[in-house]
Amino acid sequence: MTDGKLINPGTVPPEERQPWEIRATAYHEAGHAVVMLAFGLEINEVTISPDAERDSNGHISHPPPLGYTTSSMRDQRSLVRAMILSSYAGMEAERMVDPDAPDYHGAGDTETAFSLSRMYGVLPRRMEYVGDDAHWRFLDRLKSESRYLVRSLRGPIGRLADELLSKATLTGPEVDALVGPMLLTPTGPRSR
Repeated sequence: MTDGKLINPGTVPPEERQPWEIRATAYHEAGHAVVMLAFGLEINEVTISPDAERDSNGHISHPPPLGYTTSSMRDQRSLVRAMILSSYAGMEAERMVDPDAPDYHGAGDTETAFSLSRMYGVLPRRMEYVGDDAHWRFLDRLKSESRYLVRSLRGPIGRLADELLSKATLTGPEVDALVGPMLLTPTGPRSR
């Protein structure tokens, strides 16, 4: 799961959240969701409701990499790469409305990206060991790619964030109906 954490440590009680925090959370979670959909990945739910159990002010839930059928290891790595890009997309989208958002808002997303990279072999061609400088430079390149994707998807991200501000929680089919028609995949028109 991907969590958008706004205040560290802990979840901000709903009655104490400021409008700018809620808006930042909406953009953060919308960034994750829209990038996932752009790659044709599934979403179960996206919410900006705080969840003390997850220690988050919002989250997106989706199937894990093994929840998809892939025909080869290469296809599985491509799928996981898309999930890593989605992990980084939350913070990049949050910075659309809060350019000075602190890095710790995306700390959980960075941990998720690193874990996915390690567990599924989405690694640079040349590195000495997992977690070395080459590995982190590779992940930084994916973060930069995610920043580009978020900029190119700002319309759908903004639309989804606005809907989250109105309804707080949306199911995957609701998200898909809202922004799916607006999306192009990184390789062309999106098909489902």
